[in-house]
Amino acid sequence: MATLTIKDLAFAVPGRGIVSISGLLTRSPLFVRGPSGAGKTTLLRAIAGLHETLGGEVLLDEVVVSALPVPARRIGFVFQSGALFPQLSVEGNLRFALQHAPAFRAWSDDLKRARAEEFLARAGLAGFGSRDVSSLSGGERQRVALLRSIIGKPRLLLLDEPVSALDPSTRADLATWMLDIIEQDALPTIWVTHDEEPRRIGGSFKSLEFSMTKPGERRNLEF
Repeated sequence: MATLTIKDLAFAVPGRGIVSISGLLTRSPLFVRGPSGAGKTTLLRAIAGLHETLGGEVLLDEVVVSALPVPARRIGFVFQSGALFPQLSVEGNLRFALQHAPAFRAWSDDLKRARAEEFLARAGLAGFGSRDVSSLSGGERQRVALLRSIIGKPRLLLLDEPVSALDPSTRADLATWMLDIIEQDALPTIWVTHDEEPRRIGGSFKSLEFSMTKPGERRNLEF
């Protein structure tokens, strides 16, 4: 797994103060916890280049990811809702990701289809390629969302409460499956949660605890 280094990455939390993050991650995932509105999602957006930063760097090994344009960062992002494209089939969602991944853009349709089928099989969704995303259960949608985020070989994976909207039994199973995928693919991963995924999954993982800041306040956090 590539080593993730965050050096004094500072950003303003909407309606709150400024947070600065530093740390070194050699085993994924890093669990980020804290109350709603404290800046957890803002951290992910700042790393992805979707929220303005006030300084600092994000590196994967020697690559300064934060200096790259957003498309060149090659970051996978999974949202709480999954955010699948409803106008595309399950396979279409995965092929969309391949079409926008530099390593796979020039692949033929047959090769892209075969890779999509391979990844669906990994998720226990073999034969689901032609399905409408509206026909999927919540757990199935989140599995497809994770597959879409990793099928193009991202440098870094960002998970924004990916299982919190699911029922407890589905949540536990899906969290365990996601961790297996992260470990199999050796993916540097930041996982935002206000739930108990770390306790349920077990193991020893780093965590970063957010708390509320006041306007005008600056808080330095380390992991």
